[in-house]
Amino acid sequence: MSSPAAPTTPEKPPRRLVAWWRNLDRSVKAVAGLAAAIAAILGLVFLLWPDLRPDPTPDAASVEFTRLSVDHPVTRAQSLDRLGLPHTGFTAEQLAERGAFVSFDLSVKGYGGRRLPVRWLLLDAAGDLVGSQDRRILLAVDRNDVTLTHRYWTGVPPAGGPFRAVLEVYPPGTKPGDPATAPLRTRESDPFPAA
Repeated sequence: MSSPAAPTTPEKPPRRLVAWWRNLDRSVKAVAGLAAAIAAILGLVFLLWPDLRPDPTPDAASVEFTRLSVDHPVTRAQSLDRLGLPHTGFTAEQLAERGAFVSFDLSVKGYGGRRLPVRWLLLDAAGDLVGSQDRRILLAVDRNDVTLTHRYWTGVPPAGGPFRAVLEVYPPGTKPGDPATAPLRTRESDPFPAA
């Protein structure tokens, strides 16, 4: 004959833990409760307004080209129209000059509030430099997770080719083209013919 099973009782927390909690000073319990309340409020704020989150660690920062396109031939006047800029300050000959209109998108994460230096180059079929930017370009990153678009025009020689546009993005605070600094990302366009 088998004996009936003993009734089970739910497990209680260890008496030492309960006794320890009861013996804590009220001020310590108040601080613990306040810390929990602040953590809950911050969690809710970051959920409702994600842009207020603190910057990620540098290990989480990244830059990726998501698009690169080259339209050619495009005159300088056409490029100014596309950019919504006036034609003033250019001669008729300069406005008629043919070249390439380059546009690209960058997906940037972790560089909110910083400026990323960009350098562009124009290379011929042999890889020789035939054109480059004539002023410093800094892309302003206003959030930690953003896609930036940049467009520019470059003159292209009337003969030779094919040509390639090369774009380089550098870390904040560095000088593009400095041999001591490697670019964060480099992207090269498909070859395109002379203008």
